[in-house]
Amino acid sequence: MIARTSVMHYKHTQQPIQQIGRDLGVEYVLEGSVRRETGKVRINAQLVRTKDEMRLWSRQYDRDLSSLLALQGEIAQEISDEIGLMLDEGRNRTAGEGKRAASPSSYEAYDLYLQGRYFWNKRTPAGFHQAAEYFQQAIAKESNYARAYAGLADTFALMSSWFLAPQHEVIPKARTAALKALQLDDGLAEAHTSLAVIAQNYDYDWQTAEKEYRRAIQLDPGYATAHQWYAECLSFQDALMRHSRRASERVNLIRSR
Repeated sequence: MIARTSVMHYKHTQQPIQQIGRDLGVEYVLEGSVRRETGKVRINAQLVRTKDEMRLWSRQYDRDLSSLLALQGEIAQEISDEIGLMLDEGRNRTAGEGKRAASPSSYEAYDLYLQGRYFWNKRTPAGFHQAAEYFQQAIAKESNYARAYAGLADTFALMSSWFLAPQHEVIPKARTAALKALQLDDGLAEAHTSLAVIAQNYDYDWQTAEKEYRRAIQLDPGYATAHQWYAECLSFQDALMRHSRRASERVNLIRSR
């Protein structure tokens, strides 16, 4: 990663992208601009390949300027996710013989997936229902889209935790979606995390939950949800052990009287 001080040197420069790439030793440059109006902000971002100055990706974001810090984090995450997908797919197309190029429907599915995660992260009843709809639309666009199945599994799992739907109705759907995601992509951290939270909250299978969380973190150390839910899993087990010890102490005390 290039230091911010090195990058900021080029903030107002007119140097060609190719020269900047050589100076910094980078293959890609992310350019952006921000326009503000009353209560609104428009952010334009584009990814440029330095060797030939080809624009590989661009996107425009229009947002309400209600919270600058939250907005900054939201846009940064969206840009990071979308560029990550695009570069990963590009590498896969180069390295994998016989793999098909990403179709327009796959990009549409990814957009739907991102919208699903946006509403899922709201953690509201309406948000969960909208998230499920977006994940299902993504699957309809791209039937082998593992991330969309993982998102659907997470949505059904939390809907049960929040008592928004009967457990016996949504947990089988969550499990089916998580297993489908793993079948499609066993190397997907989100899928292992989905299976782990089901094992944790509904099977009370701590061993499987821990194994799946550790696998998810191994696959993607930056996946925050896996870290958060794994910490909760360990905390629950610790609490259970403490209560179990207290119960044993009370039983022994009663027997000694």
